[in-house]
Amino acid sequence: MGKLSNEFINQMSWRGVSFENRWGIKPKLSVGLLVGWQVFAQRLDNYTQELDNGNAAIHGNQFRTINTFPMQGTMHYTFTETSNALPWIGLGLGIAHSNQVVEVGFFEDKRTITSFAITPQAGIDFPLNRISSISLSTRYNYFLHSNQPFDYSFLVFSVGIKNRY
Repeated sequence: MGKLSNEFINQMSWRGVSFENRWGIKPKLSVGLLVGWQVFAQRLDNYTQELDNGNAAIHGNQFRTINTFPMQGTMHYTFTETSNALPWIGLGLGIAHSNQVVEVGFFEDKRTITSFAITPQAGIDFPLNRISSISLSTRYNYFLHSNQPFDYSFLVFSVGIKNRY
């Protein structure tokens, strides 16, 4: 989304995984930790890339990748606990480590960036039994880079299994 898709990679990716653990602090309120890995990649054939503020250029087939690793503390609020569908909202705050790579033949430009990350979330859980449920959710990841020409933002759609202990 945003400048990530306009200026670097404009293809959607199905590659990624996240792990989250939550602890209930009140009946409808929980806090937790989230770690993830999302991968974006795109190939651009016969592409010319300007370098050094337009003083040079490189031409060829480009392969662009971004690997992001968010690590966040989270807080979630579940609207009801006595239904066949349990809607919830949440917020994650923390850091994100990103590796951005452009390859053209033997030339490689790699940037490693660590930034502040904010992630609003929403989802719905469908209980299977007393301890397990199927969870459908979406997260809007926004990474604020202070030393990068653009901030990253992207949506994550997740299907998962939750267990209560």
